[in-house]
Amino acid sequence: MKYPAVGAALFAVFTASAFAQSNPDNASRNPYTGSGQCNHGYRQSGSTCVKVEPPENASLNYLGNGWQCNRGYRQSGASCVKVELPVNASLNYLGNGWQCNRGYRQAGSSCIKVEIPENASLGYLGSDWQCNAGYVQSGQTCRKLAVPEHARLDFTGHAWACDQGFKRSGEQCVVMRAQEVQKERKTNAAVTALIKRRRARTVTGESCETEDQTGSDVCVSVTDVSFECRKNIDETAYTGCDANVSYEVSTDYRGRSSLDAEIECEVEISYSGRNTYGQRSDSETDSDSHSLEAADSDSGQADISFSFSSFAEVIRAKVSSAECHIESVDLE
Repeated sequence: MKYPAVGAALFAVFTASAFAQSNPDNASRNPYTGSGQCNHGYRQSGSTCVKVEPPENASLNYLGNGWQCNRGYRQSGASCVKVELPVNASLNYLGNGWQCNRGYRQAGSSCIKVEIPENASLGYLGSDWQCNAGYVQSGQTCRKLAVPEHARLDFTGHAWACDQGFKRSGEQCVVMRAQEVQKERKTNAAVTALIKRRRARTVTGESCETEDQTGSDVCVSVTDVSFECRKNIDETAYTGCDANVSYEVSTDYRGRSSLDAEIECEVEISYSGRNTYGQRSDSETDSDSHSLEAADSDSGQADISFSFSSFAEVIRAKVSSAECHIESVDLE
């Protein structure tokens, strides 16, 4: 997929000194950075600002220093051509291409109906079918899964597993010997412990620092993490996510003054897009300070936000890790 060119530099920003010397037309000083930049609707060309000329069926991009095709059109060289929709298709999320409607799948440049066999239903994406729970695929049909005695459907719904105290022997479930039952219990306990350890890695435990003058310890520990993502107006992808980290900070200080503790919390997330393979990651931090008196404790919350580009079409996101640590401790 190609996107409109926006010139040699994305932001078309001049340095403050160069701007002061050249003072080109159609440029102004950025009130936040103090540097010079081309006005909206102009792009940098060397040391000047030239007007952006959008072709037909195009408009200025978000930054105002380039152009992009209007919804329903796609870029073709230096022009925008209309997106031709086949029957049973609609514009994609970006509006510069098409996708088959739910219940249809792409076949070349057309969309054909998904033929669903008996005991099956549309898949999650709506472009294929899958057998219902209790059935397994056999070619282009779904046959009923034969579940033997002392067995049940597993979590997939398309296979079976023996009940507790039984083991698989061919296509049947037979009673385990006493030694096998004991071994299974140990295995299950080990798996449970492993899951707990992996969950513990997501949210770190206690982090402590010592104040130099008094030798007092200040510790911070994460108590809870909440995570919620925001959807776009079409509710087809996430525009961003918010993580809230709750923590508690405490000290064994015994003096008559107080300690100032600077706390920094960091959240790392992993996410994936609709048309991407593998996962990407990102991390953000938030800091706050706490004044602690003798044997004191306090609680706090770090509010951390993540934003996604519309081009990413993020549909899955989760917290990979969340931790808080003490950046500094000072005697007040």
